[in-house]
Amino acid sequence: MIELSPNLSQFHCSGRWTQTDSGSLIASWASASISFILASSSLSIRLGPQTTQKYTFGGSSTTLVCSISNPVGNHDHHDQYHPSISNSTQVLTFSGVEPGLLFLFDRPGDGQHKLVEITLVDWSYVLELASVVVDSVGAFPFPPLFVIRIIVCRC
Repeated sequence: MIELSPNLSQFHCSGRWTQTDSGSLIASWASASISFILASSSLSIRLGPQTTQKYTFGGSSTTLVCSISNPVGNHDHHDQYHPSISNSTQVLTFSGVEPGLLFLFDRPGDGQHKLVEITLVDWSYVLELASVVVDSVGAFPFPPLFVIRIIVCRC
């Protein structure tokens, strides 16, 4: 297991994020996202102690959604910043996330490139992303701005 800081250049953040003194990122607003292409057979995220459900009424039963797709098209220098998504997408859901290691998927022997999108859909949560956990150093096949995405939605 290799734990990577969410501040590395391989991760593209959009929306409202704040950085803690320890280097983790906190999102508590709709559509805050972190994204990248992954070539690892497993993926987990470490959620920090500020990950919490702020409100207990009216929240969603699903907290996080993780979609996994195969990027389509060639990946030369020009196309790596404009990935397209294939028609086959797997969607995983997670309820009631808490601080600690959250296992997202494990596909032994699968080192294929994946476009992964992780979305926080429960408006009542604050997400502290302490690290992204992969199984190998070569998990990121492309330079920055190529896409795993974590979105916080406060709908």
